[in-house]
Amino acid sequence: MKLLKKKWIMVIFLVLAIVGLDQITKVYILSLFQHHKLPIHVTSFFKIHLVWNKGISFGLLNTSGATPWWLYMGIGLLIGMVFAWIWRQRQSNLAWPLAAVLGGALGNIIDRIRYGAVVDFLDFFVPDTSWGTLHWPAFNVADAAITIGGIWLACMLYKK
Repeated sequence: MKLLKKKWIMVIFLVLAIVGLDQITKVYILSLFQHHKLPIHVTSFFKIHLVWNKGISFGLLNTSGATPWWLYMGIGLLIGMVFAWIWRQRQSNLAWPLAAVLGGALGNIIDRIRYGAVVDFLDFFVPDTSWGTLHWPAFNVADAAITIGGIWLACMLYKK
């Protein structure tokens, strides 16, 4: 019982740390945007640039209108499934990548509730190729946590 309680405290801490870092960075980016200081060119291949994403990860299904109701339902269902998966874990090893995914998903759903879209701002690109400038879709801390957690989880499940 004591080990289970310790696992949950650590999982909750990781989820809250990811949500907190995600929301703090987004508030900062929005404050820069309000003061007309964006985009910020950090390197020749990276800039901080505000993008409103009403779709899913990496800008897929991004629309100019309101976020579809079914997207909220799907995201809520996925968050519930990840939470249930964490709850059922007897091995704490799988709880960590699941907590990263959960923290990222919660960070993005907070944006959808507050702003009607997700705040993305990390913009990596390859400038001036023969095809023009190639961009990786803009993302944020929550997206990074979801991606890292998903890869981490896949590696752990593959090793079994």
